[in-house]
Amino acid sequence: MSWTPAPFDLRNGVFPFNVTYPHPVSVISNTEAFNTGLNIRDKRGCIVCGARLELQHCHIVPKVEPETWEDLRVRGFIPSNAKGVEHEARNGILMCGAHRPFFDNLYFYIRWVPEVRVPGKYLFSAAKHL
Repeated sequence: MSWTPAPFDLRNGVFPFNVTYPHPVSVISNTEAFNTGLNIRDKRGCIVCGARLELQHCHIVPKVEPETWEDLRVRGFIPSNAKGVEHEARNGILMCGAHRPFFDNLYFYIRWVPEVRVPGKYLFSAAKHL
C-alpha cells in the first residue's frame, strides 16, 4: 500500500506538521524591507537638504508609539494591510545627521493634508501667485 499526499487547506490557519517560522528572521527581513523602501523612495538622500552622507532611517510615528499607529489605522488614515509602526516604509523618511535632531525635537514635523481632487481643475495654481 503506497502513501498518497493529501492537499492541505491553509486558509484555516493550521499549518501541516506544526511548521513554525522563527521571528528573528522576519524581524530582520522587515527591517531590511523598511530601510530598502526608504532608500529607493527617498533616492538615498536627506529629504530636507538632499545630503547623501550620514543618512538615518527615521520613523514619522515613533516606534515607541504603536498605539498611535493603531489609532491612525482604526481611523482610516493608515491602510488596514499596512505593516506595524516599526516596519512600514510609509512611516519613514531618510534624513541626514544634521536634520534628524530638529525632526526629533519637533522643530518641523510631517503633517498629513487630505488631497481633494476635482476632475479637470486645480485647487491651487502657481500662475495666480506670480
